[in-house]
Parts: sequence; structure tokens; C-alpha cells
Amino acid sequence: MEANCYLPVFDLSELLTFLLSDCRVGFILNITREIDNFFPAQFEYLNIRVYDEEVTNLLPYWEQSYRFILAARSSGSRCLVHCKMGVSRSASTVMAYAMKEYGWDLEEAYAYVKERRKVAKPNGGFLNQLRIYQGILNASKQRHNYLWRSCSETDLTEISEETPQQAVPKRSQDDSETGTRLSGQPASLSEIPRPPPPRP
Repeated sequence: MEANCYLPVFDLSELLTFLLSDCRVGFILNITREIDNFFPAQFEYLNIRVYDEEVTNLLPYWEQSYRFILAARSSGSRCLVHCKMGVSRSASTVMAYAMKEYGWDLEEAYAYVKERRKVAKPNGGFLNQLRIYQGILNASKQRHNYLWRSCSETDLTEISEETPQQAVPKRSQDDSETGTRLSGQPASLSEIPRPPPPRP
């Protein structure tokens, strides 16, 4: 993913030198129960302890993993995302990250990861969860757009309603020459001065 997020293509025994010297990785997202965090002194870890099984519910962890990868990027570092084989758990999580970060649909995210990691293939359960996640992201986007439009329309309505009121001055004192009120309210008939009678 860009230059900030990696899926491994070699044995873990080769990782330390490669990550520190070549990739400048400072964060590792370990999505396994089988593999320990081998280098806690060198890297910031997040360990999502799940198995690669279709019944595993991986979706609830994608917000946490998304924020972890963002933390790596905002610190100027890079994040390695790995599972045991780099096929299902880690690939699914990177796809979920790409869908949220770049606004991609599942097809785009799958193609992007597959192009860079040929063996990437989420299991059937994770694939269904990615479809659900796509629906969640779309609903969130639509809700955000609706709220933005609603706020904009409310602001315009308030401006159009306030403008005429500001143009009409409000007075509370009586005009001494006419005897009529200038408070913005119409005068009663008894307060309107009558014209003098015509001269004979």
C-alpha cells in the first residue's frame, strides 16, 4: 500500500534487517494467534489474535487496525501487516483499510491488493464481511452527505429569513408631530389625525 503499508513476501526470519534498514517500518500489525511479536523492542505492535477460519469475525477489528495504520503514517513511519501466510487475514485487513481510506469499493481494493500480492485470497467468511463493510462505509458516506446538505440548506434559509427583518428598523417612541406610533405596529384609527374642516 503506497509506501506506508506492507504485506510480507518472505520468511519472518528475514524480516528484522529488511524492515529496519530497507523499509523503515516502525509499526507491525500482527493478525495471528500462531505468531508472537518477535521484536517488541524495535517496533510498535498491534496484535489481533484470530484464526484464519470462515467463522472468525474479523470485521469488528478493522476500525482499530485502520487507526493503527494511520498512526504509523502520521508519525512518518511505515506499517507491516502480516498473518501467517499473507493470504487471508492480513490481505482482508489491508483491503478494509484501503476501502475506508481511499473510498474504494471491494472490487477496487481486492484488485489493488491482488496485483501487489498475487496469493492474496480472503476466505469466504472474510469476503462476506468485506461486502458488509462496504455497505457500512457507503451508509456512513450517505449519512455524512445528507447531514452536510441539511446544514447548508438550513443556513441559507436562516439568511433569507433574517435579511428582510434587518432592513426594517424597529422604533419604540412616538412621533410628536403626527402622533402616530413608529414601533413597527400599525396605528389604530383613533390615533390617525383627522384633516381640518373645509373653509366656507
